[in-house]
Amino acid sequence: MPESKSMAVRRWTLFCMVAVAITLFALWNASRRAMHMQTAAAASSGQELAAAEPGEQLKAVLQLTEVGDGSAQGVVLEKQSENVYRKTSRQMRLRFPRDVSVVMGTASDVHKDAVVHVTGTAGADKVL
Repeated sequence: MPESKSMAVRRWTLFCMVAVAITLFALWNASRRAMHMQTAAAASSGQELAAAEPGEQLKAVLQLTEVGDGSAQGVVLEKQSENVYRKTSRQMRLRFPRDVSVVMGTASDVHKDAVVHVTGTAGADKVL
């Protein structure tokens, strides 16, 4: 039995509504994840870094002043806006294994004057 024209229109309307709903859900989910990533990437403030307890997970942005084998030191940068960071008077030391994972770039990008975002655990000696 052939379908009536109104039944075909209803099916296409339903199909389009479902497609729009799926697209809107995908956009909402992507924007929610992007906002979560943005807040997760925010560095700890200078006060949080200074008051960190051993074993506490920290995030920091540094401009490296020294890079050695398995260690580095740098000036802590404080976020002013999405794209602007300001140097502080606070210094921070880092210790890392030779096979440290570099998320964006390569290990050769970690050099003097490089700006790096680091995440790690505070040691008893305040070294990240």
